[in-house]
Amino acid sequence: MSFVSDEYLASIKNMMRVVEWWCGVSFVLALFGLVLSIVALLPMWEVATLLLTSLLLWLFTSLGVMRINYRITEINIRRALGIIENLDPDHLEQFIDEFSNKFLSFSTKFRVFSFIELFIMFWGFFNLVFYATVLSHDSISLGPFAAALAFVVPVSVTIIIALGGHYSELIREVYVHPEHPQQLLGLIKSASFTRNSLFAMFIIPLIIIILSLPLILPVTITRSTSILTIACFSSYFALALSELVAAMQWLALALVGRDAAQLLRMANRLKAQGVGSKR
Repeated sequence: MSFVSDEYLASIKNMMRVVEWWCGVSFVLALFGLVLSIVALLPMWEVATLLLTSLLLWLFTSLGVMRINYRITEINIRRALGIIENLDPDHLEQFIDEFSNKFLSFSTKFRVFSFIELFIMFWGFFNLVFYATVLSHDSISLGPFAAALAFVVPVSVTIIIALGGHYSELIREVYVHPEHPQQLLGLIKSASFTRNSLFAMFIIPLIIIILSLPLILPVTITRSTSILTIACFSSYFALALSELVAAMQWLALALVGRDAAQLLRMANRLKAQGVGSKR
């Protein structure tokens, strides 16, 4: 394994800047695509391309967040095993403290930001799908789609949250060190923000989805239905689908945290056994 260097730390910071840039551009494209899907200023295939580009950037951002998490974990493990060479320990300690806090704050907010972006993105997609279907088949009934989503989404989200229920404990194991009380205080604020965000992201929208079901079931969209009315119904399905995808993303990031915690525990056991000697 190669040792950690200043260039390696700089590459992580650069990756963080790229991820933040992807996040911002993806949101702008999604919002722009939604507006265009409603006002119909461009052909549908161009709007769909815009929304797909936004989706790809969101996927790259999610993968980037996971990759950064593993790189920070790698540095923590190398430090625990004492195999980091040619790097000032104080400089490394400062980097771990500052960057880990920044990254933890970003990844926590990214979950909320992703939910909003997914909602906007899927809203634009459903506008295009419903509008194109009506033009080609004259009408479409929303009842079967609404019934399926109203029951599948709450059950799926509940299972996903249950599977990722140890998120806070996992993050604490990776990022908190007893000798850094300020980092502990920062994690308390982050944990509180995460809990409030999960409530806002999942509980409130699920209530809206279920309560709105009687209004959506009897609806049939026809050629005479205005694009604004179609957009209102599209928002219901966008909310349901963004709930499901955001929950899957939350679980994936929680599993990354579990991997990081397990790897760090393995490193500490190796060090206690005397295996992790300096090369």
